[in-house]
Amino acid sequence: MEIPQKKTFFREWGALITFAIFAVLALGSFRLWTEHKANAPVLDGYQMYVDELAANSARAAAFLNAYYSKFNRRTVASKDFQLVCATVTAFADHDGFDAESVSVEMAKFCRIFIREEIKNALR
Repeated sequence: MEIPQKKTFFREWGALITFAIFAVLALGSFRLWTEHKANAPVLDGYQMYVDELAANSARAAAFLNAYYSKFNRRTVASKDFQLVCATVTAFADHDGFDAESVSVEMAKFCRIFIREEIKNALR
């Protein structure tokens, strides 16, 4: 007759603990990766559009310089691009510069995100 072996803690819970550790590491890694991508600079073409508008509009330049100072950077972060692009486009339009002369597609895209606060600030 065989003596039943007593299950050790690791034999009983080892697979679940291993899976939990893997899941936590995977989620943590994904979170770090997404945060890194959100803070990465926008593509050069997008940055050039924003820079060109700022070069031709005093308010857009002031806003962009304030953004750079506030976040201590020299490029626009990916996570902030929609707001920055919309604001710079609105300021350039208000100052009389035609944003579509730089890029028709970017100007149309950025105007989609112009918020009421920006419109009210221009009045």
